[in-house]
Amino acid sequence: MFQMRQCTNTFFKQRQRPCLEYQIKRCRAPCVGLVSPEEYAEDVNNTIRFLKGDSSDIHSTLIEKMEDAAEALDFEKAVLYRDQLSMLREVQARQAVYTVQGEADVIAIASQAGMTCVNVLTVRGGRVLGGKNYFPDVDSSEPLADNLSAFITSFYFQVTDDLPAEIILSHEIPDQVAVSEALATHFGSKVVIKTNVREHRSEWLDLATLNTSNALKTKLGDYLELHARFGALKDVLAEVTDRTIDRIECFDISHTMGEATIGSCVVFDQGGARRRDYRQYAIHDIQGGDDYAAMKQVLTRRYKKQPLPDLLLIDGGKGQLNIAKDVLTELGILNDTLLVSVAKGRRAQGGFRSITFYRS
Repeated sequence: MFQMRQCTNTFFKQRQRPCLEYQIKRCRAPCVGLVSPEEYAEDVNNTIRFLKGDSSDIHSTLIEKMEDAAEALDFEKAVLYRDQLSMLREVQARQAVYTVQGEADVIAIASQAGMTCVNVLTVRGGRVLGGKNYFPDVDSSEPLADNLSAFITSFYFQVTDDLPAEIILSHEIPDQVAVSEALATHFGSKVVIKTNVREHRSEWLDLATLNTSNALKTKLGDYLELHARFGALKDVLAEVTDRTIDRIECFDISHTMGEATIGSCVVFDQGGARRRDYRQYAIHDIQGGDDYAAMKQVLTRRYKKQPLPDLLLIDGGKGQLNIAKDVLTELGILNDTLLVSVAKGRRAQGGFRSITFYRS
């Protein structure tokens, strides 16, 4: 609405001309000075006021600015303010049903097929500002109320520093009074935890519950697709190995003109990408551009301390594969994994890859 920039500070500082966001009218290009600092600061202020629910004041200010711009024959600015007014009215119309007083976090929980989802819907100034889905690592066989209680304590004591006046829950938690008192002591303000609500608060809770249900369906759909891919991988590898493939670790070497060599490891299992297990290794004491030596170093450092995955993927051809084979042989663990290298080959531009297996 107010065309705030979404880029990082590093990207912002390096710009010498407007990016695509400016062309599609989602940013006013403060990076190259196409908007004055004062005007951009006003946009920032309007955004903050809008998120706090001060839409009526913004509405009056925009009307006044539009009229002033039209009188000064600055029609380009007048159109800008007109468009902002139009978008503001559209958002107000969407949220008309929620224009009541109150600040609350609306929290709903649901579980399906061993997966648990919690949706936190944020309501400030009587307006729904948005929500976020969480998939906590809990025992789905436990009662939902117990898992919800554990999530609430973790969320308010470790994740957020904002405590609203109300917390509306989809399930009554067993230690509701104790949790309320603990939150009040921690934040220094009173909070009321509710489960039985009516009218608009009931609609907020219905919305949070719907979000939870939709998020679970999407997550389970992704899981089923991933499970099917692992099944297809098993079929492809049936002639090579009969081991169950659950964890995959992939290695690649990169450098800048032979300098600053880095070995990267990404990890996947049947739950998807394991980003917390990703690692980067700074490579030292090798000749610049020697990918074989770099691969040897990173694999040695990795598997001296870590167990092997079911499938070890190496980016490269037979040379890199032989280096990996030598490293695992030296460590005495060559037969503990399936070793595969993936090279670009001559037809890489068409999406083709050359795959080489090592059979023990």
